[in-house]
Amino acid sequence: MRHSWLGVLLLSVHAASGAAESERVEPSEPHAADVALAKQLAAELKAALTEALKVSAEHAIDVCNTRAPEIAATIADEGKVTVGRTSLRVRNPANAPNAWQREVLETFQRRHADGEPLSSLEYSAVVETADGHAERRFMKAIPTEPLCVTCHGRQLAPALERAIAAKYPDDAATGFDVGDVRGAVYVVRRLDDAEH
Repeated sequence: MRHSWLGVLLLSVHAASGAAESERVEPSEPHAADVALAKQLAAELKAALTEALKVSAEHAIDVCNTRAPEIAATIADEGKVTVGRTSLRVRNPANAPNAWQREVLETFQRRHADGEPLSSLEYSAVVETADGHAERRFMKAIPTEPLCVTCHGRQLAPALERAIAAKYPDDAATGFDVGDVRGAVYVVRRLDDAEH
């Protein structure tokens, strides 16, 4: 069943992205190394935020701002791998999705609205890019957990609202409920000719 979803998703992404004319997208099963990197980023960030929330939600905002990019950079493999997170509703504009990520996120939203469990919302493809290189792309949905709604929920403490507004005046990452698609972790790996 997963493979059929990949095909539908890939056709949607390929047809709708601005790069549809210059990229060739092939469905693929998720690669274990990419899944592991996505899990590592999510786990390390969650651990850092859990510790920060013991101090205060305002402190968690600072930790999320500084530690998330550091964790992603540490996980990345000598420039061949990009690891990060994105969402349709971002707090930090640096995390805004590009065209293919936006399409995947929108598809995740539709699939979840149709009843698919958050745990199965994944995307995986090998793409020949416009510059002739190949890359493997993987995305895994981030579920909104109880921890998340402290800073991303509908009811925020006034001090937290002020801290968010000061650091992120264009914040769009509130109003989530537990069980929503919060966003996604992505892994993009540039492939050598021998790898594809």
